[in-house]
Amino acid sequence: MKTEHPRAREAVKSHEFPRPGHAIAVPRERIRLLRDAPIPLSRPIIYWMGVQHRLSWNFALDRAVEIAQLCQASHLLVVETPAPFQRLTARHFKFWWDAVREHSSDLSAWGRGFVAGCPHRWEVFLERLLQAASHCGALIVDDFPYHEYRELLDRLGNKAQCRVEAVDSCGLLPLAVHPRCFPTARGFRRVVQELLPYWLQHLPDPRPVGDRWQRAHHVASADWWPPFTPEEMPDLSTDSPSCEPAWVDHTVPPVRERGGSKAAHARWRHFLTHKIEHYDSQRNHPDAEATSGLSGYLHFGMISPFELVRDIFRRANESGWPERTNSPSPAAQKPIPTNWWGLPSGFAEFLDQLLVWREIGFNFCVFQRDYKSWNSLPEWARRTLTTHRRDPRPKIYTESQLAFSATDDILWNAAQTELREHGRMHNYLRMLWGKKILEWSPTPESALETMIELNDRYALDGCDPNSYTGICWILGRYDRPWGPERPIFGTVRYMSTASAMRKLRVKAYLQKYGTAPGNSSEGPGLFDRL
Repeated sequence: MKTEHPRAREAVKSHEFPRPGHAIAVPRERIRLLRDAPIPLSRPIIYWMGVQHRLSWNFALDRAVEIAQLCQASHLLVVETPAPFQRLTARHFKFWWDAVREHSSDLSAWGRGFVAGCPHRWEVFLERLLQAASHCGALIVDDFPYHEYRELLDRLGNKAQCRVEAVDSCGLLPLAVHPRCFPTARGFRRVVQELLPYWLQHLPDPRPVGDRWQRAHHVASADWWPPFTPEEMPDLSTDSPSCEPAWVDHTVPPVRERGGSKAAHARWRHFLTHKIEHYDSQRNHPDAEATSGLSGYLHFGMISPFELVRDIFRRANESGWPERTNSPSPAAQKPIPTNWWGLPSGFAEFLDQLLVWREIGFNFCVFQRDYKSWNSLPEWARRTLTTHRRDPRPKIYTESQLAFSATDDILWNAAQTELREHGRMHNYLRMLWGKKILEWSPTPESALETMIELNDRYALDGCDPNSYTGICWILGRYDRPWGPERPIFGTVRYMSTASAMRKLRVKAYLQKYGTAPGNSSEGPGLFDRL
């Protein structure tokens, strides 16, 4: 590990990062060929933007531009939809819609070259997309590690009449270079720190559209374009979504927070300027409001982890790193350092969350089909929880009571209220939130189901590998047995509200989100009125 420090420092100097308009050859490790076919000259190229909802720092868009340039494409066509695996509530739909409107404005000169819609039936949309692709030179799609999504893409490739490529923009490490499934963050961190210096030198283009692809010819409608019915295409001139399919869940209303890359960048700039230096010491205290608030934007691909890493190192350089230290810091001398090459502690802690705890979720999904099931938990955790499954519970709450913060725990109620009303939850309290659900559920299996249901329904980062990492950590994933053995938990790590109230600053948080224990004033009827 020590030999990697000089390489890392050299690799992250700002001038080594891609510049706008700089020619990018997408690394082959990020390209998964779904169908091999020659690419005719002068045919349109289609990019289906279904996961990474951004026009910058996006390897899939880079690849579409790259092929369009090489093959002298007549048009570069972008079609945007929500992710097929995304559970869509009115909250998630509006968040996605904000990004679509932003892209429509940014690509206004493209006319029908950019289209967006929400398919009412995915299989029908895929057939129409295949019909459009048969008139084109290549189809580029976003890759993602969920097996059911990859099977959908495989079917797309098997039926296509043109070249089809799935391109990975998920994280700093390409999914294809993960050597194995890691049972601990410690082991995964070692691999990330070993491989990261190389991959920092192979980042996507900050601005592929406009600098490298400047054509904006209008595309005439044809029987194969656009690949939507009129009912599936939104009226992008309005701020309210107009093409919601009937299956969108309207019991979860939109939040005030806007989606899209502009809102994501504003939040990121504020965090980078005012909070990151103290992130390590303040992030666990809800009153400090020291977290980035980017999880929803990262989940929807509205901001890129590549850009965040570049900005972190640039900001650290401005703070005197690495010149102020000629050798790795004491923390970096540990066998498995959580400090990253002597970075200031706040920067290092955030980088660890971004590169290790976020990307280990991708790692698990690459190798495990049942990434969110009871059987995906470590054997020791399932064994100890099964041993204690019949232990008396202090209370058992229904899913509805939990959803509407109707417990006797004021801190838990506040955390759930933040999730229900704002689509997010403070990082530390999310751990306590899950531990209490385990304590209040009739079985550990039902606790897992409840956590997934509440998170996927209300959280802007629901249905994300990182979310499932956090939920399954509650039940022992990436953890170890802890003593003493306790009722209900066995040797799974225990957390209590009393301990959290002693350790954390929560007074302002409780004033903002708290409700009287067992006396939530809200229920399903509130959402009916909204």
